[in-house]
Amino acid sequence: MPGVSFTREEVEAAAGVAPWRRQREFTSEINPADMEETAAAYARAAGEARSAQDLGERATQISQQAGGVDGSSLVNGQGRIDETNQALQRGGDDIDAVVGYLVRAMNAGLETHDQVRALIYAGGTGLETKYSDHLKAASDEWSAWHQALGAAVAEWNGEGAARFIAPPDVHHNGEVVSAVQAGASGNSIIWALPGDMAERVRTKHLTNAATDATGAHTEMDHLIEVYRRRLASYGNELGKRGYDALDGPLDLFKTSQMGAFSAQQLKAELAGGNPDPHIVQMYTRNLGLIEDAVNANPAQPDRTVLRDPSGILTQEGQYVQAFLDNIGLDALGQLGRMDDAHGMRDTKTDVANMINTWMNPDAGGINPAVSPVPESIRPFVYDYAESGLIPATNVGGHFTGGLGEAWQRYNGFGDLMSTATVASGSQFSKDLGHAAVTIEAQSQMPVGEGYVPPVNTGSSGLLHAASLNSFASAQLLNEEDFRRGLLNQSWDRSTGAGELIRSGTNIPPGPGTAETREYAQAAYHVLSMAPDYQSSLLAPGADNTALLDAIGDAAINNMDHIASPPVDGSPQGGLSRANDGEPIPNDQNPYGFRFGREERENLFTLMNETDEDAVRKPFFADVARWQYGTALDAFRDANAVGNVDGSEFRKIGVIQGTVADVQSRQEVDELENWSTVSDSIDAISALAGTVPHPVPQGASGVLSAGTAVTSPFLESALDEAKEKQQQQIELMGIEARFAIANAAVEADYAGAGERADDPRRIPPTPGTPPEESVYDPAAFMSDVLSMERVSNPVNEFDHAFTPSLGG
Repeated sequence: MPGVSFTREEVEAAAGVAPWRRQREFTSEINPADMEETAAAYARAAGEARSAQDLGERATQISQQAGGVDGSSLVNGQGRIDETNQALQRGGDDIDAVVGYLVRAMNAGLETHDQVRALIYAGGTGLETKYSDHLKAASDEWSAWHQALGAAVAEWNGEGAARFIAPPDVHHNGEVVSAVQAGASGNSIIWALPGDMAERVRTKHLTNAATDATGAHTEMDHLIEVYRRRLASYGNELGKRGYDALDGPLDLFKTSQMGAFSAQQLKAELAGGNPDPHIVQMYTRNLGLIEDAVNANPAQPDRTVLRDPSGILTQEGQYVQAFLDNIGLDALGQLGRMDDAHGMRDTKTDVANMINTWMNPDAGGINPAVSPVPESIRPFVYDYAESGLIPATNVGGHFTGGLGEAWQRYNGFGDLMSTATVASGSQFSKDLGHAAVTIEAQSQMPVGEGYVPPVNTGSSGLLHAASLNSFASAQLLNEEDFRRGLLNQSWDRSTGAGELIRSGTNIPPGPGTAETREYAQAAYHVLSMAPDYQSSLLAPGADNTALLDAIGDAAINNMDHIASPPVDGSPQGGLSRANDGEPIPNDQNPYGFRFGREERENLFTLMNETDEDAVRKPFFADVARWQYGTALDAFRDANAVGNVDGSEFRKIGVIQGTVADVQSRQEVDELENWSTVSDSIDAISALAGTVPHPVPQGASGVLSAGTAVTSPFLESALDEAKEKQQQQIELMGIEARFAIANAAVEADYAGAGERADDPRRIPPTPGTPPEESVYDPAAFMSDVLSMERVSNPVNEFDHAFTPSLGG
């Protein structure tokens, strides 16, 4: 009746839950009408597939054939798929086991669908019946009140003069209300029920209906949760049997509702403390399956290469979006802090890779510049100024709790992203880099007396994730402010910063392109700027070892460019292509760069003052390996074309001259300089195959304190070097000449290969008495370098070596 009726939508609004809508959505999710056909597709595929891995693909092909397939014969009297039907048991044990779990998943969906539908439509007990009953009760009560009003007015009219004392009292079902005057008709008063009476009746019965709706919804929640737990468990079992639960025509495992449920269950498991790794893995498995289906080779973490050019499919994307919308930032931080044992490292990688993939529009994900970013990610990458991380703006924001808790979450998220192996899109990769550097810089700013900066390991993880996109890394390094922020920090963990530098400065091989130029620019800018921030890079207490090591690696990878002086002879180098895109005249590498002498000296000075064992000695050993490799390639090319490329040996001379000059001038103990020389010779010997036994840690087969076997020549050289600086400089060319000699032997250039077995070249076994050793690398080196034709490239080396000594 008008005035007291209410709609189902109004019942749902009053209840705060939507059971009718929930039932419709669940029916759409299960799609029972197509279940028979899906089962039939698997039945045929079971007899045709070669393995469990092929089953899903074959079933999909069958289901897409014109006319489909008839699965009515597979359904029993209860409307369920008959797992014992022979048509579903003809693929062998492995395939039959997979089909069995798929049938159980379908039946679980059908059974739950029927139970949920019954909560709404079951005759006599369903919510639909109860809703109708509540409408009728409201209408009946409203009619009863009107009947009671008529009776009360009639009685009132019969009371004579007494009736003017008070209006009629209307009684119904133990409740009394006073009638109100609604008008007059002649000498008679028209009485009505109070103005709010209809709404009171309506509210009463609407509330009762809402109570029933709440109860139905609670039961639905329970039934659907049990179903989803069963489905997740079946997916887990399928995975153990080599079947991708997201493959094939059965969509139950990859709905957005399952994405939200998986996130909620994972969130609850992580929040409870001491999470079970197996449960965590069960609720993250699908993320790994989706990511694996999109990315061709996650083990090769360069720019994302898509296996499927369409990227994440629409339904799978809805699953991912629902997962990330429901997981919450606390859970991501907690997941990142979990121990890597029990397979958790792979689980964290699946989640981190899915975040990177979802934030990559080229992979079917989103572009964060134009699409809403999930709230589980925003505070870590975009809203950090209001997220409780920065002391000056620590207003809580998205993060609850104090500064310490905010940093615990951020570091956990960073630890999670540090496990990623797949590149994200360009925009998100750069956003990660900017956030990491800005958060580190702002968190170190003092905000009061006694302020202790937080320990920031999270930024390293963000930088690692950004570094997986090498082109975005190069673009970041070409931003002066970002580059300065990266280098001018005392990092608590610099691993990610180092990885980004390696990624963005490694110039791709092959013909130069505009993209190549980005890498060349990045390499030049980083290597020429790094010495400007030596005080920060070498700051006591900072964990900048990984960053310095990466700068050293970038230098080694670009040593050909560093060794190339500017064509105009200026002390400063630069990029090899002019602003208008035209090559600089006479430049042999128009997409590279050149270093001036001052820039080389500054860079090598920085590397010479780094930690002795962690960075300095490995770097100079790598320089020696580069010298050996450069000489070896030149000699091999000469064998093919007949002429030695003297420019390669001039590069070796330029670098060796810089090394000698820097090491002779720096305030480093002379034994440390000579230890570096010794390690360099060891490195060359190992490359040339001349070290037959492992060299014990802390001892060198050529020259180091406490070594039982040393070359008399080198012992003498060390003594003389302590007396004369220039003598030391000249002798510090030994490792380069040793490299050239060994390269000539290895390449068998001009007959030098005959000296490969020269006993003076091969270090003795550690512990060999000196009198029994004939090891004399200096004599071996002298003999090889004096050979006809070998002496010419050595002369090219000398011509470049001496002018590079400075003065």
